[in-house]
Amino acid sequence: IEYEKTNYISKNDIERPLDKVLEKFFLDNKNLYKLPITRDVKYIEINPSIFENQVIISEKKLKQRYETEKSNYITEEKREIYQITTQDIQKANSFKNNVSKGKRFENAAKEFFNLTTKDITIGSINKFDLPEKSSKLVFDANLNEVVGPIKTEFGYNIYKIIKINPKEEISFEKASNDLKTNLIKEISTEILYENLDLIEDLLAEGNNLQEIIKSDIFKKDIPINKLEKVSKSGLVYSYKNEKKILNKTKVFLNGIWSTELNQISDLITTNDDNYILIEVISENKKHQPDFKTVKENVYKQWLANEIIIK
Repeated sequence: IEYEKTNYISKNDIERPLDKVLEKFFLDNKNLYKLPITRDVKYIEINPSIFENQVIISEKKLKQRYETEKSNYITEEKREIYQITTQDIQKANSFKNNVSKGKRFENAAKEFFNLTTKDITIGSINKFDLPEKSSKLVFDANLNEVVGPIKTEFGYNIYKIIKINPKEEISFEKASNDLKTNLIKEISTEILYENLDLIEDLLAEGNNLQEIIKSDIFKKDIPINKLEKVSKSGLVYSYKNEKKILNKTKVFLNGIWSTELNQISDLITTNDDNYILIEVISENKKHQPDFKTVKENVYKQWLANEIIIK
């Protein structure tokens, strides 16, 4: 191949053109700036994190949870071993005898089986990683002890224990932060579900989003988010920037377009334990904006095009 490498052109190296140049670009590409029917909406998201400030966890409750879930805070014993596997029992016995007489396990592996230390090294394992016949013997053995030959379905196995990482139990003090985080998440989710009916009642009474977030259900400020010019296809339009894809689920988009104008949607589940309420503010007709309205957007697209040309 032959190739040539050039530096990427910076937008700062391109001088802004006169408005008449931009207007010509606009007229040549007028369809790029045409807007379909769109909607402007407000929405709130309701999820367990909103209720976390209502959760109070006592030391007693934490300790009870620790006792219940203690098995989650125990690290089983692990061992690092050397392993040789052969189909030849005589060779296996000769290997074991040589090691028993003082020959280094690694050297014997090279001499008898042409295996390097890397070949025979098994990473950190627990007792369930070994064949059942080998497991008990290996995990009952002492550090540096050689075990075998043991007949398994793979052949005759010989092991050497080179490191023991003993069983470890994480104390309550070390586990308490993890326990507390899990409990807060669990209880705040329960509070969310306890309040869903109350939120439905507020909707039935005709409350708007502002009135709902100021209700006694929530003990913290909840932001009301706003989206403008959302199309049925899920594109978000702007006079100043290029259109972009709505970064929400299909269920969210359906909620925007299935809700009546100046009304609030039913509670919509977007994913696990996450609910939204959408209020449709207005619907914008399909229209073609003039150059002056979209001039900044035209400039950005002209600039991107100019970089490609240069």
